[in-house]
Amino acid sequence: MKTFNTIHYPTLLTCMILDAVSLLGLAMGQYQALFKIIWAPIAALVYFRLHGGKLGFFGGATAFLEESTGFGFIIPTFTITWFAKAKTLAKERQAAYNN
Repeated sequence: MKTFNTIHYPTLLTCMILDAVSLLGLAMGQYQALFKIIWAPIAALVYFRLHGGKLGFFGGATAFLEESTGFGFIIPTFTITWFAKAKTLAKERQAAYNN
């Protein structure tokens, strides 16, 4: 039986949509606090499920803190992580290709 090592990697579009959902809180006006209460744990769980491992755990905690405070709406956490992960994977692939 063969096993394949697959990397679950979210798309850039997925990450941008999740960051856009986070920005919806700014447009909610008087319901912004309610949106934060609902979205912060969802964002943390989604972050953990998308990235997994240590990155998912610590990133999910960071996403929760970011979304539950007033400053987090402007930071595109999901998209920043996507670019950082893409850069890391590109370096790993290049190193594997060179060996």
